Amino acid sequence: MAERRMYGDYLGHVDTFAQQEVGSRREQFDATYGWIECVYVYNGDAAPLALGDLVMFKASTLSLGTAVKATGAKIPKNQLLGVVAGAAIPVGYFGWAVCRGVVLTAGDGNVTANSSLISDATAGRVKNATLTNADEVAACFGYAQEADAAAGSLFRAYVNI
Repeated sequence: MAERRMYGDYLGHVDTFAQQEVGSRREQFDATYGWIECVYVYNGDAAPLALGDLVMFKASTLSLGTAVKATGAKIPKNQLLGVVAGAAIPVGYFGWAVCRGVVLTAGDGNVTANSSLISDATAGRVKNATLTNADEVAACFGYAQEADAAAGSLFRAYVNI
């Protein structure tokens, strides 16, 4: 079995050709947040994937790691890949998204600390979940460790996708 842990700062590496198997998962030690689990993705979107964007599987491909910005509120957790971390991923490039652990995440401007999180209608962003219906429960993938300052601003969140 191949080593699943990465040492050094691999999250910021983006490439025009695959350095790992797309869709593969690795653990990395982050000096600030400890061990985090990451998934290697290919940007199959029409726009760059920004730092903090929530990403999901691209529906029109069979690749388990082809990512696009999460578009739509309450996307079920099983359709999500992770949150882009380390560096933005240009169109047609490969990079990393955090699927389990603490990561800086783009909010909708109304995220409050200690709230559950779901995808927002604005592509790539997340929002508070009230967990009052089955759709929100199925879509909940993490919680906010702090509030976001404005729409699109990054805040610290724990994700488990």
